[in-house]
Amino acid sequence: MHFTDARIYLLRDHITLLQDLIKDWTSGPSPDQLHFIPMEYQFNPRFTNFELFLYANEHNIINNPIDIEDNGIKNYSANTNFTKWVCNY
Repeated sequence: MHFTDARIYLLRDHITLLQDLIKDWTSGPSPDQLHFIPMEYQFNPRFTNFELFLYANEHNIINNPIDIEDNGIKNYSANTNFTKWVCNY
């Protein structure tokens, strides 16, 4: 995956959504050991000229997420970023 000129706005609700998705994927009974097939997922995203905006409002209250003037935002940017995520299941 290659992302060019990406502007990522990360809200606390996005983190909560990802946590809930992971809980849903890992819930349920354990697989039968005789039919279990180990899997390894690899993600290698590459970012070029990206900006990451983290909201820093008091009590994380965000009325208008697009309005930069109304919100406290921490901005992180870089020219290139290579990341490798390996998930073993």
